[in-house]
Amino acid sequence: YGVHLIEPLVQNLVSRGGLKEVVSVYNNNIKHVLVNWENVTAYLKLTGDFNVPIEFKYFGSKAVISKKFIDTFGCFKASLQCFIFQIISKDVQISREETMEIVEILEKGNING
Repeated sequence: YGVHLIEPLVQNLVSRGGLKEVVSVYNNNIKHVLVNWENVTAYLKLTGDFNVPIEFKYFGSKAVISKKFIDTFGCFKASLQCFIFQIISKDVQISREETMEIVEILEKGNING
């Protein structure tokens, strides 16, 4: 399920630059992953079995924007529909380079679920 966290993050950070490093640490059964690009850093807190909503917080110099997924099933369904449409129409919206970047983050951060 980690890809469903990383993919929208990467797509929203358009000016992130190249991937520099991914660091992963466990603390009290919670995984903390730091993803450093050339122009931005992302901090991921993966709670595992703790039942909490998926939330993204974007911190800027002038504001903080919070996006919370209330209907995770609806989000997953919409993602599958988009994927199927891309296969049928042969209009792939995620580049091979971006896909490989997402896979690298998943592997280096050991984000598997």
